[in-house]
Amino acid sequence: MSLLLSKTTLNFRLSRHTGKHILKPAILLKTLRTGLFFLLCLSSIATFSDETRIVLTFAYEDKENYPAFVGSGAEIPDRPGTYVEILREVTARLGMELRLERMPWNRALRQFELGEIDAINGSFKPSREAFAQYPRTDDGSIDSTKHITRDAYVLYVPAGSPLRWDGNGAFINTDSRQTTIGTSYNYSIAETLRSQRVPVIENPGGFEPLIRTLLADRVQGIVVHERPMQYYLLDNPEFSAKIEKTSPAVQAKHYYIMLSKAFVAEYPELSEAFWQTVEDVRSEQLDGLMTEYEMLRK
Repeated sequence: MSLLLSKTTLNFRLSRHTGKHILKPAILLKTLRTGLFFLLCLSSIATFSDETRIVLTFAYEDKENYPAFVGSGAEIPDRPGTYVEILREVTARLGMELRLERMPWNRALRQFELGEIDAINGSFKPSREAFAQYPRTDDGSIDSTKHITRDAYVLYVPAGSPLRWDGNGAFINTDSRQTTIGTSYNYSIAETLRSQRVPVIENPGGFEPLIRTLLADRVQGIVVHERPMQYYLLDNPEFSAKIEKTSPAVQAKHYYIMLSKAFVAEYPELSEAFWQTVEDVRSEQLDGLMTEYEMLRK
């Protein structure tokens, strides 16, 4: 049995039968971008009870990454962040149940690799293709329209430092020492910098350990996500006076909800609908959510 999915979101009614998740027949209605209404009838699909629904387990880092993820530790606050709010809407539209888990990033990545969780967020990294599925176009390339958000990696240096990123793949520094860059552990930017022959030290902590490493002169610069670092420095003015952001950005990236290979293999049509719905909800709600979280911060 197969389903042909268009580029629009299909609202699946999903159920589980004798321990196996099965697509339930439904009349699927979607307003296309052209403004036309299409009624797609799916027939010859077995019908079962929808007392239980397909569960999507999403794991994300237990350190604050405002406004994507709010708060630290295992707790999930009432306003959990833009990522989680978008995912809640996506899974609601698809009739799924969203299960959230917070843990250190490296543990989440490892459990995802082992197939113990269904989804995590992250940018495209070739080495992750061994265990992660990304949204793709018909020709097999990464479909950037299905991203959940965008952010940039920027270089922060001690106040007054001459170190800069030249925008063309190199760090410029009048200091005669070799330039070593600090960044978060197992983030994709470390692999990118090493491919450009830049010495990198990865730190498993959050922003504070990276900043202290920078101020102790163990690294000459740190490359971190721009938006959450901006909020962190607003909350920690003792650091904001000692370091400065440089421009241009080292790298701008799209971020996706990666699905496990096991999940996509079991639910290929649902997976495509999931990524399409991420695009739809992001387009409809992200700007408003960003404004809301900016106001919450104030």
